[in-house]
Amino acid sequence: MWAFYYVRAQPWYTPPVIDPDAELNSSNPENSAVFLVSSFQYTIGCLVYTTGYPYRKNPITNVWLMASVTLLLGFSLYALFTPEGFVADILGLVKFPRSFHVALFVAVVINTLLSFAFESFLAKYVVKSVKGLQRVMRRSRRGKGRKHGNKTYKAVERSMQHDGDA
Repeated sequence: MWAFYYVRAQPWYTPPVIDPDAELNSSNPENSAVFLVSSFQYTIGCLVYTTGYPYRKNPITNVWLMASVTLLLGFSLYALFTPEGFVADILGLVKFPRSFHVALFVAVVINTLLSFAFESFLAKYVVKSVKGLQRVMRRSRRGKGRKHGNKTYKAVERSMQHDGDA
């Protein structure tokens, strides 16, 4: 979202002209900026979230994963810093000032650092908090509207027994 609004805040930005009768033109500054940032986010997310359960190993030990990540990051860097040419034409990227490319790269680096920091230091506390909240919610729901607590199958069994008595 940041990239979308950051593009719109630039002095060189002009909103795309939308003609409902014409074919949709997806080549505009917003789409280009969001694509360039998100291509890094998907790849970095792959590295950030492979260190925990069920993998438990450092992702550097997985040669194929690291080869894929290196290739994808190389492609993303190329797409980010090569505003014209075959790749930009295929992807429908618009040309930005060089300073904007650098700003997007800085945002990607900050996002990467924050993602690793969150996963390394804060994620376990967030998980514990959510589990605690779930536990409290389950306890507060016990007995409300249920005749037999969590044993719904016993209530069904009892009603089936009473139906046979009639």
